Amino acid sequence: MLTLLEESQVLAVSLKKAKNYLRLDHTEDDENLTLLIRAATYAVEQALGRSLMAKTWQKTVFIKHTRDGTGRITLPFPPLIDVLSVEIKTGYERPPEGPPDDPPQRITKSPMYSRQSGDFRQSHRYLISKDKMVPTVVVHGMNCTVKVKYTAGYGDRASMLPPSIRQAILILVADMYENRTIQSCIPANAFVKLLLAPYRIVSLA
Repeated sequence: MLTLLEESQVLAVSLKKAKNYLRLDHTEDDENLTLLIRAATYAVEQALGRSLMAKTWQKTVFIKHTRDGTGRITLPFPPLIDVLSVEIKTGYERPPEGPPDDPPQRITKSPMYSRQSGDFRQSHRYLISKDKMVPTVVVHGMNCTVKVKYTAGYGDRASMLPPSIRQAILILVADMYENRTIQSCIPANAFVKLLLAPYRIVSLA
């Protein structure tokens, strides 16, 4: 199960840039335009399978019996910024209303991986891949519930996004704004597909 715990309130494309792109000099549509920027950003994230602005995620997985006694947990929506914590407890988690259970084993309280240092550390219970685009946690254990809390995205500033992605968002915002009174579906923009193609994550599974 993947849970979004926190997301940046910084827009992937600023309201000012969007208004300049649309050549708007009034404030009447600022609220609507902000919603369109967020909608376009979400659409791009889903199309690419990536986090754009920094987000905090939690991936929860139950690892069953495996032949080699390990379980691999892929962390969706890269690029990885930091792994904040890895919690491991034996068996399924009890529901909140159930009897108290032993507290989860918190292996670490500090980031083990950071994009800046490219660190790759090993503990007695897990390994963390240093590949920020295909981040993976390998847990040594079976019949256990693992929670991985991590941050992902290009950063907390819009300027950290690749220019092609920012341009694609601007085009989507413009398409939605200029066709806001049209009841039928808006045709897909071929140029947006070209801009996003190099960044799309393709699953080989």
